[in-house]
Amino acid sequence: MLGVPPVNAFVLQRTPYRENSLLLRLFMPEYGQTMAVWRGTATTHLYQPYHFTLAIKDDWATVRSVELAGKVLHLRGPSLYMALYLNELLGLLLPRWAPATELFGAYYATLRRLEAGEATEPLLRFFERRLLEQLGVGIDFQRDTAGHTILSDTRYDFDGRNGFVPMAEGSFSGAQLAAVEHNQWQVPGALLAAKRLFRAALAVQLDGKPLRSRAYVSPLSTGDHSPRADTTTPEWKAAL
Repeated sequence: MLGVPPVNAFVLQRTPYRENSLLLRLFMPEYGQTMAVWRGTATTHLYQPYHFTLAIKDDWATVRSVELAGKVLHLRGPSLYMALYLNELLGLLLPRWAPATELFGAYYATLRRLEAGEATEPLLRFFERRLLEQLGVGIDFQRDTAGHTILSDTRYDFDGRNGFVPMAEGSFSGAQLAAVEHNQWQVPGALLAAKRLFRAALAVQLDGKPLRSRAYVSPLSTGDHSPRADTTTPEWKAAL
């Protein structure tokens, strides 16, 4: 069994395991997603930065010690749903034992900005883009599938996997794609375009796996099927 120095980590999921133990899904910059057994009575919380000391054997880790690694993050209300969405994406898509230093930083930054009350849509789009890049399927906003430069006055469709295809009545304008690439959210339609693009790209990677976090905030989950449910959806719900 290999002991490793203390590492930074977030707990993505906790599951009771045998007596007085927890099975933890950890997210660490050095190892990406890792499963670890924590034998003890101390509680580890979601959405908090920790230092973990681990012993690794084969594909599993055992927690030897844990301590808080930064100030406690206070996520409440809508920010908790957003954080749940981030955790679910990581749990479903991030490979085990694959270094993810930049994505770890993006995750931590997103949690802190959610805590600060920043607008949720740009934050989620920022994280989704970083995740796609980590998975090796980042979107090329410069060229279409034929290798031609994307033009601001041309319309395009996106297939979720191979890129953009020029279409006379495509879903996105080249100007919107440029705005998404450069995070220019003041451009009309840029945020909606980003949501549709990243959702389509993530759907390919999820391969049919449902996201419970979206179901939690869907108008359908409240039983409200009226048109009013769509026109009064809060910004944080619309972000998902």
